[in-house]
Amino acid sequence: MNIYRALTREEALQMEREGDINCSWNGPQGLGNFASALRVVGWKAFYNRASFWWMWHATAYDDGFDVYRDPYNFRSPYGEEGAGVGMFVYPGTDIYVEKRNPGLAGPVPGSRFMNWRQGFVDAQYLELAAQRNPSATLAIAAKLVSGAKLNSGLPGEQASIGYPIGEKHYANARRQLVDIITHGRVGKP
Repeated sequence: MNIYRALTREEALQMEREGDINCSWNGPQGLGNFASALRVVGWKAFYNRASFWWMWHATAYDDGFDVYRDPYNFRSPYGEEGAGVGMFVYPGTDIYVEKRNPGLAGPVPGSRFMNWRQGFVDAQYLELAAQRNPSATLAIAAKLVSGAKLNSGLPGEQASIGYPIGEKHYANARRQLVDIITHGRVGKP
C-alpha cells in the first residue's frame, strides 16, 4: 500500500482500485493567490476522494520577523514574494520579540485559517449532499475545483489559478448543496 497525492479524480479512483491511500496537503499559497483560495482545499479533498488532508505550515516566519508590520514573509530565489504565505495563525503573545507582541492571549487566527476551516465545513456539506444525489454533487464540486492548482506558477509562467477567489461562487454552490440535502435535487420543489 502506498500513500500519495492524486492530482485528478481519475487518479484517485485508480489509487483506490490499487489499494493505495490518497492524501491531500497544502493548497494555494500567498504567491499571487488570495487568502480565500484556501477554501478550495476542502472541495478538492472531497472531489479527489482524499483519505486525509492537512496543511504543512501554520506560522511561516523567521525569528525576528515582524508579521504585524511586514506582510511579505516569503521571498524566493526566483523573485517570488508572498504576503501571509503559510500564516494560518499569528502570535498573540510573543515572548521572544517584544516589538511584535500585540499582547493577546493565545494565537490570532488569520484569514487563511478561517477560509481553510470553511473548506472543512464545505466538505461536510458535500458529503451530506453526495448521500442524497451523488451525480449532482459531483457536478457542483467539479465547477469549483476544475483546474485548481497549488500555486500560480513561477514568474513568467502563464499558469491559471483555476479556482474561485471570492465568496460568491462558494455561497452559490453551497446553496445548491443545501437544496440537494433538503430536497434531493438542485432547485426548490
